[in-house]
Amino acid sequence: MYRLDRSKKKGGTSDLNIEACLIIFIVLLFIIGGVYFFASTPNYP
Repeated sequence: MYRLDRSKKKGGTSDLNIEACLIIFIVLLFIIGGVYFFASTPNYP
């Protein structure tokens, strides 16, 4: 198991996938937060 983890880190594919998933998750959270914010304030100034 440890050797497999080291070999995976050498390629760097697992780290890139984790970073991409985190970025996509954060972007989705921002989009959902913005939608809820605009939906909760219908009266535009």
